[in-house]
Amino acid sequence: MTISDLIPGRRDRRKHSPDTIIARLRQDMAKVMNRQAAADDFFAILMHDVVTTNAALDQERQRRELAETELAQAEAAVELRDQTIADLERRIAVGVLAESAAARTQELPIVEIRQHCAKPVPLHQAPFATTDLGRIPPTWARTDDEDTQPLSAA
Repeated sequence: MTISDLIPGRRDRRKHSPDTIIARLRQDMAKVMNRQAAADDFFAILMHDVVTTNAALDQERQRRELAETELAQAEAAVELRDQTIADLERRIAVGVLAESAAARTQELPIVEIRQHCAKPVPLHQAPFATTDLGRIPPTWARTDDEDTQPLSAA
């Protein structure tokens, strides 16, 4: 410490000397540059996060579209299956009704009808086919007493 340091006016001059001002400006500039570098790093991290988030968002949108497409296909398959089941149930109901109607109107039981109808045979081999075509008179040549039976009055 010197004598000039004790003089109040001298001390203030050192605060404002060009060397001191330049040193302070350099320190301030270093702080600003450090802050600028930190801000650049921060914004680079933010931009990386934005790019990553947008890529993940696009990927999730594609997955959602694929899932919606698969859902639509599955719903169409279920609808087709339901229609097929309804059609088969309707056919079964019609078949049951036809069998019950046939059972009420047929003289033969359904089992016997199925047994004879299960194996179709050519007409000339049918059990009711006749080889003597000359013995069956045409309908216009029949008389009233041939092949007729009186109706019951019931």
